[in-house]
Amino acid sequence: MVVVSQGSFTTATKKRGVTPSTLSKLITRLESPLSVKLFERTTRRLLLTDAGKKNTNNRRSSLRQFNKLLISLV
Repeated sequence: MVVVSQGSFTTATKKRGVTPSTLSKLITRLESPLSVKLFERTTRRLLLTDAGKKNTNNRRSSLRQFNKLLISLV
């Protein structure tokens, strides 16, 4: 989610305190079991694929639902 919100791997790595290589490996580990590419990456651009957009929307929805659950428990 940080990569998406920041719009770049470089900014996301600085925000999370990891190396670009580590972040790239984490993205690959996420993409592999899904058998999809979530990002189109070039040296100048970072774009979500259609699968990446769907995945991001699903994660945001899940986080909203989880937050509502937490609030209801308080």
